[in-house]
Amino acid sequence: MAFAKFLTCDLLPQRRAQSTRRNIRKTSLLLSYKGLGDDLAGVCRTITTGRITNLDLSGNEIDVEGAYLLASAIQTGKCSLTSLFLSYNRIRDEGACSIGAALAEKCPSLTILDLTRNRIGDAGFRQIILATQTGKSSLTKLNIWGNNIGNDGAHQLALALQSGNCSLIDLNIGSLIDAEGAYDIAAALQTGKHSLKSLSLSTNTLINHCVSKTIAASLHFSRPLSQVIKYALLNYADTCNELKALLLLAAHFRYADGVNDVLCCLVFKRYDSESELENEP
Repeated sequence: MAFAKFLTCDLLPQRRAQSTRRNIRKTSLLLSYKGLGDDLAGVCRTITTGRITNLDLSGNEIDVEGAYLLASAIQTGKCSLTSLFLSYNRIRDEGACSIGAALAEKCPSLTILDLTRNRIGDAGFRQIILATQTGKSSLTKLNIWGNNIGNDGAHQLALALQSGNCSLIDLNIGSLIDAEGAYDIAAALQTGKHSLKSLSLSTNTLINHCVSKTIAASLHFSRPLSQVIKYALLNYADTCNELKALLLLAAHFRYADGVNDVLCCLVFKRYDSESELENEP
């Protein structure tokens, strides 16, 4: 398949000081929703030329075999990718493991990876997270929303954040994490050893929305959870279920003041509800 027609130059030639070598144009290869499947031999050959910086293969029904081919191309050491978009494929744990292993050793230029909706579980996520801790990876933005990552994956992320070696700055991990996994992540964030600046847990349906929002706010504003719980009470904790979720969060981290504040709000919320019932005709 001729891929030249899909190439679009998006960066100016980079001048190299003290060099007479001809400038190489870095390009983007945009092949989303082209029905490629695992027929990626041509794409992989293009990757190994070192001329591709941005590759978009979203929505191509790429399976494990295709992920293996991409990982092999990355492992040649000739890869210059800075962003790789593989959303809405089906590379599963096996494919994620192969790509993670490749990133752990090669392609230090890659900073953005999108693996949205790929049927990835805890094992695949673990390998990706391990790659961010090797010191050889520059991966800073990871979108792994809509997969099957649970509390084991959340625990692995927490360990990585606590290690101080995780390169991630922006992470979207909407999956199957419940309150236990959220608490692990929250505890790791409180250590201050990480480089994360943005974390999205809001699409995890098993976590109360108020809790996920509170954890994200704690990270965004660089404030202890105890302070952000009070902010949540004043600004967006409206229902009894949200207040109860905040109560569990405060109790988990033994924030006595936070527990007292939430309990007071719960009492007033119950009083207000009873008053509304009494006033009904």
